[in-house]
Amino acid sequence: LDERGVVVFGHSMGGTVGHRLAEIRPRVVRSLVAFEPIIRQDVEVETVELRVAFEAQRDILSSTAQRRKNNPHETVQGAFEAHRGRAIFAAWHDDCLLAYVKYGFHWETAVQSLRGTLLCEPANEARMYQGGPIHVHPTNVHCPVMMLIGGLRRAQRPECISAEKYCVRTGSSLVIMPNASHFGPFEDPNAICECVRRLAMQSYQMCNSKL
Repeated sequence: LDERGVVVFGHSMGGTVGHRLAEIRPRVVRSLVAFEPIIRQDVEVETVELRVAFEAQRDILSSTAQRRKNNPHETVQGAFEAHRGRAIFAAWHDDCLLAYVKYGFHWETAVQSLRGTLLCEPANEARMYQGGPIHVHPTNVHCPVMMLIGGLRRAQRPECISAEKYCVRTGSSLVIMPNASHFGPFEDPNAICECVRRLAMQSYQMCNSKL
């Protein structure tokens, strides 16, 4: 790392962690791009409706946690085929889906096969929607921030509502991808890369002007 730091990108819970990193290690993070991070802000900022929406999402994730844990996949290819074309995965690029099952699962070597279970368990993500352990503090982040959200059902999804409130509160950039869901980075990775590149160039120019 040099004095200019790095550009951090995070999706969902990863965006929340990226924001927290920008808070506690400001010299490391030059700019932050977050796609629908799970943002629980100060109590006075959140409306009752938003808190209820977060709790509903928490309950949905909690209900799927045990089902996923009880259905491990035997092989990487088996996991790929099981997810391909199903529900939310239907819009994913094949290379993104393959990377997801290769690196997003914990693969245990058995006698004749592999058994894979999710590294990021829904139960852990559900706890993020509950409000902990991380609450973000927008006023503690001083680097450029770009929030990205998917346009599909955005009025009903708490991640989108909270991200929009964050941008109004902080003046951060907001980019809406009209045809994307919460899994936009897997559906249109090229568009995400372009947003990261754009903010990286802006923050790089800002750093150079200060040196």
